[in-house]
Amino acid sequence: MIKELVLRMEVEIVDFCFQKKNGEIRKAKGTLRKDMCPKVEGTGKPTPSHLQLYFDVEKGSWRSFDKERFIEMY
Repeated sequence: MIKELVLRMEVEIVDFCFQKKNGEIRKAKGTLRKDMCPKVEGTGKPTPSHLQLYFDVEKGSWRSFDKERFIEMY
């Protein structure tokens, strides 16, 4: 399911949800479309493989979640 989510986010904004570490369910609108995302300016370290990075269009910032906590996309 994560691969399908990433493929969709590369071409559109996707509504999806995941469980946060505290147990709360987080609904998000995310994308990976290059024309919609600001340039990533981080530490130079790669994102850990267990995390999925996405641009949250509602918050206007980069976010990530644990891939194992992914629930579904709409």
